[in-house]
Amino acid sequence: MRGEWRTIPFREVPRIDRQDRLACVFLLEHDAPAVLRAHSNAVANRLLRRCVDEDEISLHKDTRGKPLVSGSGVHVSLSHSGRCLAVAVSTVDLGMDIESLRYPDKWPALYRWITAPGEQAEAATGADFLRVWTAKEALVKALGTGLDYGLHRLPVPTLDSPAYRRVRMEDRTYWLRPLPMWKDMVACLALERPCTVHTLVVADLLRP
Repeated sequence: MRGEWRTIPFREVPRIDRQDRLACVFLLEHDAPAVLRAHSNAVANRLLRRCVDEDEISLHKDTRGKPLVSGSGVHVSLSHSGRCLAVAVSTVDLGMDIESLRYPDKWPALYRWITAPGEQAEAATGADFLRVWTAKEALVKALGTGLDYGLHRLPVPTLDSPAYRRVRMEDRTYWLRPLPMWKDMVACLALERPCTVHTLVVADLLRP
């Protein structure tokens, strides 16, 4: 799914008003994936403080590992894949995932593992697998259960456009929103309510 990511310097990271119904997805790249993982929480904290204009705000996790921002009125979700780190900040509860097809020979088996028999496309492609995987992982991140929930238990609708798709899970409603592709990366949001979404590449946050 093609679309637009806008590249901005860190100083142009937008403020998020708690009254807005808004989600900002920030993408960062680095040649060393280990650097991204080592600094992901620090990066998320800098983005959060910029978004809500509070120096004392900080990120922590609940007992199941879901990122939380206490008392801020915003929610956050993080995802890594290869050279990319994505940080989603929103005024509504959310989960987000970004992936590339890192193991082209393994995706068919993974696709069968994460889908129920009636959910599997007859001629699925690697792109189909990534759309399903990112949608389901975004959902379990939103719920806070992680992969232990069982992705095959989460049927998702066809995600072939940027339109919202409604999903019921654990007596809760979420809205799936596929994001524009970034190079070979596929990404998806799961949001508690539909909202305006901005997709932004932050060009200078990881520079020395």
